[in-house]
Amino acid sequence: MNILFYVSVPSQLHKLNSSVFQTLPAEDTVEIYRTIEDFSKRLRRPKKWDSLVIAWAADTTELDALCEIKDLLVNTKVILVLPDRKNETVHCGCGFYPRVFVFADQDLSDLAAVLKKIRSSFYLYCGNTCRKETAIRQKRWVR
Repeated sequence: MNILFYVSVPSQLHKLNSSVFQTLPAEDTVEIYRTIEDFSKRLRRPKKWDSLVIAWAADTTELDALCEIKDLLVNTKVILVLPDRKNETVHCGCGFYPRVFVFADQDLSDLAAVLKKIRSSFYLYCGNTCRKETAIRQKRWVR
């Protein structure tokens, strides 16, 4: 799985590294972006089919900046870390159509569990698709 991660504050990255990224298998790739400009440049490039975006908004101004580029996240699985639990913050976050909201003051073990579930669903889908394609090829050869 390819994880595109946006975080601007180093302490948040350390928090995620210690609780979430250590649980990922070695074959997963994690791309970390520290500025909105670099993140939006990456989102404009082609993404893999199994890409997942984790966007951590440190404050409401950063969430507003992410809202400006949310069109680049269409058809992408998103996990959004929100800075607070205010109604307007949650309302703005709903525009991303995220798989899950996580709040910055929350324990990130929930995020690790969601990431594990999304990862398993990616590869379960891939496995079923690959088996179907193999069966179709075998039927073609039998004829």
